[in-house]
Amino acid sequence: MKLLFTASQLPLSKAIRTVTGEPCSHCAIDFGSVVAQSNLLGVGLEYGPFFVKSVEVIHTLERVTPDQAADNAHFASIMGTEQNSYYDVLALLFCALAMLASKYLKTPMPKKNLWRVSGTYLCTDLAQQFAGVADNTMITPEGLYQQLKASGQWKDAT
Repeated sequence: MKLLFTASQLPLSKAIRTVTGEPCSHCAIDFGSVVAQSNLLGVGLEYGPFFVKSVEVIHTLERVTPDQAADNAHFASIMGTEQNSYYDVLALLFCALAMLASKYLKTPMPKKNLWRVSGTYLCTDLAQQFAGVADNTMITPEGLYQQLKASGQWKDAT
């Protein structure tokens, strides 16, 4: 199991990277033949090789100490309850507005996403849940990559 941090040529990906100034705009959970993600269509599964061909993978992380059985069980548990949940468009909009205000108006970044809707997910929400880290509603995909790598529990995949 790996976490993929990606970018694409789709307009939303370009907009996210423009606002954040970061190289990646999305993250997903890769199980080889299946990728789990939350995108504008909601939380769902996609055929892994097709997903990887449709994006540019910027970073790939894997656990320092892999436990495939535990990862599979955790994945099944998350997808059993979260699959087909909606994408949190309001949370994405709040993040974008907060980042723009911080950049151009020099206002501090909020610590919490005030427009988050319960039961809906951004890609980072799903990845954080899978990685077992504290829920940070304002983290970007690049920020999550940096946080996980710094934790010592995840490493760049070879």
